Amino acid sequence: MLTRFFTLEQVMVSATRFATAPRWVACLILAALALFVVAQVPLTPAAAAAATAAAHPVADQSDATLFRATVADMRHGADFYAASVNEQRARNYPVWPPQCIREPTEALLLWLLPNEAAARVVLVALGLVAAEAMRRALARAVLTPREALWGAGIVLIGVADALAPPATVLHEVWASDFLLLSLALRRDDRWLAAVIAGVVACLFRELALPYLCLMTLLAAWERRWREAANWCAGCALFAALYVIHLSLAAAQHHAGDPTSPGWIALGGIPFIIATARSNALFVMAPAWVIAAGLGLSAIGYVGARDRLIGRCGATLALYAGLFMVAGRSDNGYWGFLYAPLLPLGLVLAPRALSDLAARFNRARQRPAAVAAPG
Repeated sequence: MLTRFFTLEQVMVSATRFATAPRWVACLILAALALFVVAQVPLTPAAAAAATAAAHPVADQSDATLFRATVADMRHGADFYAASVNEQRARNYPVWPPQCIREPTEALLLWLLPNEAAARVVLVALGLVAAEAMRRALARAVLTPREALWGAGIVLIGVADALAPPATVLHEVWASDFLLLSLALRRDDRWLAAVIAGVVACLFRELALPYLCLMTLLAAWERRWREAANWCAGCALFAALYVIHLSLAAAQHHAGDPTSPGWIALGGIPFIIATARSNALFVMAPAWVIAAGLGLSAIGYVGARDRLIGRCGATLALYAGLFMVAGRSDNGYWGFLYAPLLPLGLVLAPRALSDLAARFNRARQRPAAVAAPG
């Protein structure tokens, strides 16, 4: 009975964008997926094991030690900027340009809480709230009940990063939960809460700013001018706050301070795969499995006809494009920023692949049907 229900619901859901695609489009997409996966297959098992071990995205424990030491100094009366710069100097971390100094939001929150265990409780609670908000949003989306159920579960796996030992001091994990919450709360007739959550994500990690810009552009593309104005105001507010942060960080600079080598590294596909390991589903997977997962997820996102799914997919594509250019090999933990979104497209992939296969097979059979005797 349950299977029949899902089948009826599947019929009621609109077909994917691939349902009317020309055969050459279906061939191109399927061939690109195959090549993308094959290109990540290492030549030897030893190379595969080495690549998997080297690409683990968890931040170096020295980073966690640095952030914890900064909070400890603040509890002893030190100013955040003085504490942060002094701790980075002591560990020979770069302190210039001022972007090397993280925003104070996370440190202030940890300083206010009694200990790291309390911070983990808050972080887990935040992740559960964001996952529940996304579950409700997926229930309203143009999905089958089964897709909505699997989607909610797979998002919950993504926010499970809060259980990792260094999660409470990783700015990207906090920002990720607020970014997910922002996507879940945004509706065509209600967006203020989504804007606020997006700005808070930026306050934890400035890497969330491209998301605000993307949401502004999408609202403008859909001619939702009031919504676009709200997202634009969120961008402007954060930009003003970030300028203040940079000025306070720059005031701590001394001649001879360690300088960052920069973040433009052109890491390409290997860096994208490294960031994908931030999701628990991919953390120990070989590169070709991750490539298959990302490719199928992309197909699922592109095929779906739904504004929520479209915005999730656009966010993932935005960061994948940015991280192909920016991000050093030791910045793989940046992937925590979009970890919950990485596999969501997988639950949409079967329907999209079914439509692609149908278009491909139908086009192949058409010449034979024409040649058959009448």
